[in-house]
Amino acid sequence: MKNPECQEYKYLGGATVYSHDKQFTEYYDHMISCQMTFKAENEGWKLVLRFVNLDIPDRTDRICNDAIYVFDSDQILHPFEEAGGNFGLCGNEVPTEPMQSSGQFITVHFRTDEKGPRGTGFKFIVTAFSEDYQKFNSCASRFTCNNKWCIDEDLVCDDIDHCTDSSDELDTGPSNCGEDESHFLEKFFSLGITASVTITVGSLIVIIVFIVVIACCCRRTFCKPHQETSGTTSTATSIVANGTPIPNQGHQYPIHHHPQQYQHSHQGYFPMQPVYPTNNHTSMYTPYMREGYINAPSVYSSNSQTHSQPTSYHRSYTPTSSRSGKSNKSNNSTSVTYSQGTDKVTLPVNL
Repeated sequence: MKNPECQEYKYLGGATVYSHDKQFTEYYDHMISCQMTFKAENEGWKLVLRFVNLDIPDRTDRICNDAIYVFDSDQILHPFEEAGGNFGLCGNEVPTEPMQSSGQFITVHFRTDEKGPRGTGFKFIVTAFSEDYQKFNSCASRFTCNNKWCIDEDLVCDDIDHCTDSSDELDTGPSNCGEDESHFLEKFFSLGITASVTITVGSLIVIIVFIVVIACCCRRTFCKPHQETSGTTSTATSIVANGTPIPNQGHQYPIHHHPQQYQHSHQGYFPMQPVYPTNNHTSMYTPYMREGYINAPSVYSSNSQTHSQPTSYHRSYTPTSSRSGKSNKSNNSTSVTYSQGTDKVTLPVNL
């Protein structure tokens, strides 16, 4: 209660009133005379006033030198007996019972003298309520207190007991003041603008960094370039000597999946099976067909083909070797003789 606000009417649904602003001084001043009238904002509603704190120490015997007076009127008439009547209220004993108006008004008058001890003053809560529940068995859009009073919904869950029975501040029940979104936002903004902005910006930075990290991990995991295999290896099936297949010895040769490499006019080379040593040889070596002999009769041809037909180069064919074949070696060149049916083919091999 400050002098500029004295002699004013306050239309309200609910309010908390202090004797002075404790941000500037802990104790109230001397020579105060302030009167304020409160009116319920809705027609037909009443007011209830409840003291929370009281510290007005200046009194002589039972006479209050500094005192607060509460009246059930819009004038200084009909003082509440709960507030000391015409003698006013002082000391530090808080009234236990709330004071209810008979109409829409309650008037409060606070005065102090020019000397004597000063205290921390007072704090009280004044709330507008209706008794519609007793008439209509419902508060309609208003909040219903446990004592069947009807108060504004805006007064629910604001950490102030407006119902005088705390039913508007319970975590469960009709008030449901648990950690809901509106309650959380009120506490969040109560930290101050600087703290709220700092927390918000910091949270956004953390979220952005997290998203970037996840995106980079996904890019490395799912966006790798596709690597194709250049070929596979396969084990040759058998070697034919004099029409009799010899079991495979476990040698592997690469298979190139390019049919055009096996056309008759190709100028490359074709892998051949190793020639295993016979009674006339003491070492194992692998001959390769050279470019100069591409047009020679193919050792991969079947016996059912004639020499005039084009040579076939299917991978299922295997070279044949005669056990009676001879190898002539002179200096750095060696010739290998292969037998195919009744014909013999001699291929030079450089070692």
